[in-house]
Amino acid sequence: MRFTRLETEYILALKLLAGRPKDRGDIQLLCRQLQVGTRIQAQQMVDRYIPDKQVQQLNHLDMTLSTLFP
Repeated sequence: MRFTRLETEYILALKLLAGRPKDRGDIQLLCRQLQVGTRIQAQQMVDRYIPDKQVQQLNHLDMTLSTLFP
C-alpha cells in the first residue's frame, strides 16, 4: 500500500496525538521518512492537522513530544 505525503503526514500527526507506546516504532519510521527531526517540527505537523490546542492538551501531546524528542 502506498500513501501520499499528505496522508503520511496525517498518519504521523494522529499517532503523535494518540501517544500510544505501541506507535513509537511507527512514529520513528514516519519521522525519518518525512524528515521530522525536532520537537518543533513534530508540533508543527500536529498543528497542521489537529490545530485545536484543547484537543492536544487532553491527549497529553506535550508529554508525548517530550518523551520522543528529549
